[in-house]
Amino acid sequence: MMCDGCSGRIEKVLKGMETVKSVVVSLEGKSATVELSQADAASAQAKAAAAELVDTINSLGFEAKLAQ
Repeated sequence: MMCDGCSGRIEKVLKGMETVKSVVVSLEGKSATVELSQADAASAQAKAAAAELVDTINSLGFEAKLAQ
């Protein structure tokens, strides 16, 4: 991410996904913190949703990966 427009675009797209409860995108930190709407983060559904988030961000032309 290079500008506020980039971070805003990512935030808008992620907030539009039904599996996303909340999103905070940090331009300075070049990161996004996403809270999924699924209650159990270890569930198969949550893992699939997280993978979908990464794919979505990558499809916008940015590099995304899950924090370990």
